[in-house]
Amino acid sequence: MRSRSARHTFWPGWVQAAAAVLPPTHGIAAVRALAEAGGSAAAVAVPALWALLTGAGWLAAALTAFRLGSARARATHAFGFAA
Repeated sequence: MRSRSARHTFWPGWVQAAAAVLPPTHGIAAVRALAEAGGSAAAVAVPALWALLTGAGWLAAALTAFRLGSARARATHAFGFAA
């Protein structure tokens, strides 16, 4: 089998950087480690943890954006509920 780095070297650097912050990238890596290592918990734990951490990061970013946007809309009366 090819090494992990050999599978991803054909992508340009900016695509690799963008993929590194997406949870499915790490989730797929965890599933791939599970298939290649025969179910070793140690091989699956690191990519699974990264998937959880990046997912939590995106959730925090989305909640922050929602809170800031709704606070700004409340402050400027921009919700548009006027009759």
